Amino acid sequence: MVLLYGVGRERDEARHQLRKLTKDLLKILNTNGSSESAEDGQRMRKPKQETFPSLESTFTRLQHLSYFDQHHVTSQISCNVLEQITSFASGTSYHLPLAHHVQFIFDLMEPALNINGLIDFAVQVTTETSLRRMLFLGEWRYRKAVLFQGSK
Repeated sequence: MVLLYGVGRERDEARHQLRKLTKDLLKILNTNGSSESAEDGQRMRKPKQETFPSLESTFTRLQHLSYFDQHHVTSQISCNVLEQITSFASGTSYHLPLAHHVQFIFDLMEPALNINGLIDFAVQVTTETSLRRMLFLGEWRYRKAVLFQGSK
């Protein structure tokens, strides 16, 4: 950042712009589309309406950034989604990113020419989901074998 923007007001404005864009993209990706409800069946009160960024406006704002800033934003977003997947797989979270959110990350990385990030993200998502699937199937087979042995 220092090499691109120097020291001072320009650098602070550039950092603020990156943080705001990353925050808006994460806000879009962290919406799960379902209505939250209280435990007793009553609807929870929604906090005051926030201004929600649109996909098109954030996509255009990302395209207007420099090459290095686009890589920075897309890598931060992909790391966040990978954290969501691993926390869901480990059982610490109930929120799994939707398929069109993962596709949106691929769509962000493509015009940013973040090919290495795109390939790394695809490999990590594939590895994480296949490992968890193998663990789940292995655990299921073990439980099934224990049940059949116990019934004999």
